[in-house]
Amino acid sequence: MDFESITDQDRLNFSALLLLSYFPEAKLDSVFGLDPENEEQRYKVQKLLKLYNIGSSSELRVIVHNYQVGDYANASVYRIAEELRDFNEDQFIDFLSEIESPSKLNKYKLIYPQRFYIIDKTLLGYNYSLSSLFIRLAGVMGYMTAEEIHLRHIDLAKKVAKQFDTWTAFHQNILLGHQLFEHSLEAAPSIYPQHNNLWSNLLHIQTSYPEWFKKSV
Repeated sequence: MDFESITDQDRLNFSALLLLSYFPEAKLDSVFGLDPENEEQRYKVQKLLKLYNIGSSSELRVIVHNYQVGDYANASVYRIAEELRDFNEDQFIDFLSEIESPSKLNKYKLIYPQRFYIIDKTLLGYNYSLSSLFIRLAGVMGYMTAEEIHLRHIDLAKKVAKQFDTWTAFHQNILLGHQLFEHSLEAAPSIYPQHNNLWSNLLHIQTSYPEWFKKSV
């Protein structure tokens, strides 16, 4: 991606798929995505932030920083991918037979076929998208001003542009990261169920806003 060609809307679009996943009523072209004056929407934001152990402005800023440097979803999945790197299918089946935890078993089954991609590309796109999401939700909660959100997204755009050549590559990474996350790597979907899956969100955005995601940014 070319950093100089990334627009304000492009920067907001870093979190578009996740924003719609948690908040189907979100306005993708607004800075916050939701209405800070809407009590129901604020309650839903608080519920989501609680899932990530965020209860204050300082805690949110720590989360935003750590996702941008890849300390969360990226790191945990990468370690597993490295562990599975050299297994052939027979060895992998034998390895699975020793695992008793259903959640851990499911986790390894999901990562195994994607292990080489994860080792090569990591899940930074997913991390960056989550970072953008939390930056926007910080505005809903009054933790950040619109100006700070704008400046933080400019910094984030530099990282996205460095790692990804196209929107397709960026979205592929988000979709994979969310799939792994959703299936119990970090959170229980039953606590905060997704209303729409990300693939459906991507198709919806491409239909509703055909001018978005067309260029390599």
